[in-house]
Amino acid sequence: MRMRFALPVFAVAAATALFAAGPTIVDVKDAGPDYLVQGEYLGEAPVANGAMLKMGAQVAALGGGKFALTVLPGGLPGAGWDNQIKFEAEGKTEGAETTFAGQGFKASIAAGKLTMTRDDGKSVTLAKTVRVSPTLGAKAPDGALVLLTADPKPNIDAWNPGQVHENGWFTTDPNQPKTKANLGSGKLHIEVMLPFEPENRGQGRSNSGIYLQDRYEVQVVDSFGFKVGPGKPNGDVIGDIYSKAGALTNAALPPLCWQTYDIDFVAAKYENGQKTANARATVKINGILVHDNVEISACTGGNGHQESADPAPLMLQFHHHPIFFRNVWFVAAK
Repeated sequence: MRMRFALPVFAVAAATALFAAGPTIVDVKDAGPDYLVQGEYLGEAPVANGAMLKMGAQVAALGGGKFALTVLPGGLPGAGWDNQIKFEAEGKTEGAETTFAGQGFKASIAAGKLTMTRDDGKSVTLAKTVRVSPTLGAKAPDGALVLLTADPKPNIDAWNPGQVHENGWFTTDPNQPKTKANLGSGKLHIEVMLPFEPENRGQGRSNSGIYLQDRYEVQVVDSFGFKVGPGKPNGDVIGDIYSKAGALTNAALPPLCWQTYDIDFVAAKYENGQKTANARATVKINGILVHDNVEISACTGGNGHQESADPAPLMLQFHHHPIFFRNVWFVAAK
């Protein structure tokens, strides 16, 4: 029997906030029961002719036992979902169960299982799943410039300033670090962990940025379970190139887990002081393609260096949120 869910009217209603308003949680042990409900769920639903359709869902904590649910026919972002059709609902926890009410369906979460039931009584159950980026822990190739190791007590000598949070990880708080080395075209690998800020919304949720050459911002933000699908240049989705290009899809994993950026960057080209070609970037987040050789027409907001033929540092933005980094390395283009 084909599962059909009517489009709901629910949308997460919140203005985009630039500053943290609620608690910032940097350790899973302090995250509380809402963090255990939040996450990704995966299963199958019967369709025509006895076939099975993969079904994915993302559940994002909103604070105070409230949640946003996004149901994704076909699977999860970057893993089967068509990047278009989605169904949303809002819910809350009472006792040991979290329940949701959407248009044409209801859902509940208990003991790591998400059960969705249509108004006609047909149901499907999804189990909680934990995805890990395929490039997590990627080792720096021979000849790479190692900017941070994967160790919880990082060597910070490559940065100005070099900062370590009380949790032991390299951080953007309180000053935004830049590499001492200037970088040109090449391949960048970087791993990031975002704090859990369930009461915040939009860019108020773990906002930062990876600034290629201190000129071009690739957005860092906890967009997990929000605006699931393609991004826009406004930077509300992880991986947006701020003011220039929206991410092809929202590749965010939940906060308090390590996520990866793998960026192939081509610097702008100049002849006789005149720009002859714009910078370009191919970006994968958690192994999911979010930009395919996209052109970056000019500097993005917040840059520290103007465009020129000169290489410039990698900058990690501090935007009122402690963001954590590890295993950062760069291979210069030949």
